[in-house]
Amino acid sequence: PPLQTQRNAFVRNTLLNFKIRSGTGISRLGIMGCGEMSLERGLSECLGSLAAMQVYSVDIERESLSVGQQLLEKHLTQNADLIASETGLPVLMRSFLGDILQPDHRFANMDAIVSMEV
Repeated sequence: PPLQTQRNAFVRNTLLNFKIRSGTGISRLGIMGCGEMSLERGLSECLGSLAAMQVYSVDIERESLSVGQQLLEKHLTQNADLIASETGLPVLMRSFLGDILQPDHRFANMDAIVSMEV
């Protein structure tokens, strides 16, 4: 599989394993450097298993973030039934334009923060 798919699977498996081993859900997840939101799309079907209620994403590239928002919206719409049956509850997904090297109070209380280098 493509490298991005492998990375997304690694993060998904790491988060799920953490939840299983710790017995603690990841209700607030931060994603730094989200780009075109490939990870968000890959995680969307297991957010219920993670007990996720909020997913906040940030990227410094305006165009990449805009494309990512469109791709995520399309993915969520196309897979709405599957995602709803998995999560059961609404999940707040927000994305922000910003620099991951600058402190951002919106990410202060996250249960987990993910950053993948491309």
